[in-house]
Amino acid sequence: MAEHKIITFPKTMSLTERIIGVSEEISKWLDSLEEPFNINTDVMHLAKYERNDKYNYHYILDRAVKDPDKKASSRGSAGNN
Repeated sequence: MAEHKIITFPKTMSLTERIIGVSEEISKWLDSLEEPFNINTDVMHLAKYERNDKYNYHYILDRAVKDPDKKASSRGSAGNN
């Protein structure tokens, strides 16, 4: 199941402030999840960006997208070449 988060900032905010703000909001969001974010299997990405009267960043968290078994087996086969 994909989870999502929209982060909104005023148009007057500088790029540096937005980068810091997005980072803080994502950290809070990931910390608040009932099921913790698993870096080995989950993927988070920016799905959409809008700039109208505000800046809107649409992030999506896809659970269990990465398959750690495939990653390990591909590393093993690469080492055998």
